[in-house]
Amino acid sequence: MVFGLAEAAARARQSSTWEALLERLPKLSADRSAFCLQQLLGQADGTRIAMALQIARGKIDLGSLASEPSTDLVGGPSESNAHVVLQVLARFPGHAEDLAEAGLKNRVVGVRSSAVNVLYAWPRQVWSAGLESALRDALQAEPVADLQERMRAVLDGRAPS
Repeated sequence: MVFGLAEAAARARQSSTWEALLERLPKLSADRSAFCLQQLLGQADGTRIAMALQIARGKIDLGSLASEPSTDLVGGPSESNAHVVLQVLARFPGHAEDLAEAGLKNRVVGVRSSAVNVLYAWPRQVWSAGLESALRDALQAEPVADLQERMRAVLDGRAPS
């Protein structure tokens, strides 16, 4: 809690907390990492994103992330941390494609929705054939009608509603 307050105060003063977050995150368990990941990724740029993603991957169980779509609204630490990463990936086309793909298969609706947002934001030419195939598979398996329509729109090159 003290770290969070200090980090917020530093941000309010427009001071970078990048180094402090880099030091703190490896010490946190996955279930206590989402806030710090969000702050770190928010400060990432083209030169820092690889380092931020490397740290984030240590807080996400990629194997359990790609599960089976359901209507769950809440997940565990991997889902929370993946959701944070996916919210930032739209700014970094082509980075962590495996996380976007796993997010399309996740049991939590919000994680799948964030993965769709990433694909919409990325230029189609950076998608691999595997990513497009994963989106087509996700469309077929999607149990939520609104999200299914958003997936269809992205595949068709339209803005998701």
